[in-house]
Amino acid sequence: MRSYLRRTKSKNHVKILGYVDGIEKFKILAKSKVMIYPSYIDTFAISVLEALTMGTPAIAYAIPAIVINYKTDAVIKIPIGSIDEMAKRAVEILSNVQYYQELSMKAIDYASTYTWNDIARDLLTCIIRIEEKRSSSSCMKIR
Repeated sequence: MRSYLRRTKSKNHVKILGYVDGIEKFKILAKSKVMIYPSYIDTFAISVLEALTMGTPAIAYAIPAIVINYKTDAVIKIPIGSIDEMAKRAVEILSNVQYYQELSMKAIDYASTYTWNDIARDLLTCIIRIEEKRSSSSCMKIR
């Protein structure tokens, strides 16, 4: 990413921050116009949900975790490894205020569908299903 930014002379317009946590992370997300999420492997991508919560749309590779968990236009899914497409889509968002505002509202709407109660309920449902399958497929029955 850094070499791409140097090559395109964009390095003065993009900040690659690395790990940031706590309140500072949410302050940065709230001021951001777009989150670039170039991960090749993930399970849920909580940082994408955090960005959406702050009204920041995301651009991510179309890995299974993103495709399955983020069924919203606020997360733009691009072909895996397509840095040029990622940059092109970021420019589209940054250069069109109306498009950005539309994605920002969709981001907030989508993020609001996640609550800790729902997440806990879904996790418990998964655990129960796994336990039921494990119990029913066991060769040995406890007497």
